[in-house]
Amino acid sequence: MFISFVRDISLRFPSPRVITTGAHQPRRISPRASHEMLRSATVLALVGTAAAAGTYPTKAESCSAFESMLSCQMLDEKKDGCVANTNCQWILNTTEYDDPFCTVLNATQLQMEYAQMNASAALVNQTEACLEITDEADCSGSCGWGKDSEARGEWVTLCVAKDYRSLSAEDFAALDQNTQDALTSMNELCAVNTAWDTCEAATATLDGNEFDCGSAGSMEVEPSAQCMVSRAKAQSMLLADGATPFVRGGAYYDSSASVTCYGLDKVNCAATEGCVYEEGECGANDFAAMLMVNNKCDGSANSLLVEYANYRLNTTNFTTVDDLYEEFNVPAEYSAAKLANQAAEKAKVAQEKTAAAETAKAAIPTTNLAEADKAKLDFLADAAINGQTVKKVVTTLTADDTTSACTNTFNLMGLTSDDGACTAVTARRRKLLASYSTTVLLNPAKVDETKAAAAVAKIQADTSVTTTVTDEDPVDEIEAIPNIDATAVATFKTSAAEAADANIEAQAYEAEKAEMSAASSVAAVSAIATAALAAAACVFA
Repeated sequence: MFISFVRDISLRFPSPRVITTGAHQPRRISPRASHEMLRSATVLALVGTAAAAGTYPTKAESCSAFESMLSCQMLDEKKDGCVANTNCQWILNTTEYDDPFCTVLNATQLQMEYAQMNASAALVNQTEACLEITDEADCSGSCGWGKDSEARGEWVTLCVAKDYRSLSAEDFAALDQNTQDALTSMNELCAVNTAWDTCEAATATLDGNEFDCGSAGSMEVEPSAQCMVSRAKAQSMLLADGATPFVRGGAYYDSSASVTCYGLDKVNCAATEGCVYEEGECGANDFAAMLMVNNKCDGSANSLLVEYANYRLNTTNFTTVDDLYEEFNVPAEYSAAKLANQAAEKAKVAQEKTAAAETAKAAIPTTNLAEADKAKLDFLADAAINGQTVKKVVTTLTADDTTSACTNTFNLMGLTSDDGACTAVTARRRKLLASYSTTVLLNPAKVDETKAAAAVAKIQADTSVTTTVTDEDPVDEIEAIPNIDATAVATFKTSAAEAADANIEAQAYEAEKAEMSAASSVAAVSAIATAALAAAACVFA
């Protein structure tokens, strides 16, 4: 599944859990599923990405909608105030809702829905790339190991040995150990039949004795963990796509719930931004999501968030927005100076992790490696440290020898041999020319995504060759180098994964800094232009 930004348009987050601080009692805000604006992958697949085609709302529109959501929710018990607010609407109790409530206008909801669909579409390719990774140890950098926080478990038939399915736990405990072991083995043989009709018709054999299987009810199987887009990567991609603050705040929440907070113990959960430990597990903190939206809105909702938090948590303890950032363990980045401080911290961590990974890479023996493999090791290691994948292009073509086969492959892509590494083997010989299979790994430091896409399109358009293209984990390619030291590579792999995570996050912060700086520059130019127009008006008055 894609990362599902399933957040409610009025910030009624679907989790029934609420955050408590100190002795004050929170107001419980019931979730209303039909107002969830961020769709799961299944819904998106049905709607189709075409429905989401278009542009995002402006930053100002998105931040205004966010402020309206906070304001409307605080009017939940005040019908007159809700109706009087032109940004809100009063929803009466119906078969869908237990109580009447106040929420934002339908137009605002729809505008945000399309923005969320655009965001989901923007992450499809990266999501698919992460899902290709099945080993947790390989899931790092742009990806992170976790579990879709909005995925529902699958109900399956509990298939057991039919003649014993009515045994209670007490009856089973009264059996001798040999009988218990035999019955357990019989149940395991039947358990592979997870559909009711298949189970009822199934038989199994244990120690030469055949027996019938039968249903003993059903059980919900929790979704399994998988490799998903990391929080930092999702943020940087959505920023590049032009996603609005509210969308990115929702993505922050969902990535936190699905990846960043997943599996953390109580101590590490409390130390991780955006996470909260409740009911024996670490999950996402909805206040953290709101504070992150506020960061990306440059603090436009500072005072409103303080009012909202005091209302929501039924307290008067919060007096400044910085109180909230401290309480909910979220970095305050709502000003250029605060964001720059955070970016500097992330860059420092990335530099330290990168240095450690480079040391581990330097410890990989190269004495027994071919010169071409030494060069390949260098750029593959750099890619691993930066959290990048490498493009692998496998081509079958005719050539005079292995050298010309590699040269021709690069030429067909509009590239040179300096842009990557190539190996060629003979596929078959035909008269004077032989058919060769070449494998090219493109160096991402020299061939960026745009250039790589153009190179792939160029060679795939040539009907004289057969080409397959995949994105590969650079560490996997390092492990495949002949005579490479496996132990040293394993050590490097661990360090590279840590460096990749840190570098992806640091890059995301640099992008946020650039976006805030650009917005400030535009505002400054706009202010100068306005002043100039005003001055001109005075001159010509």
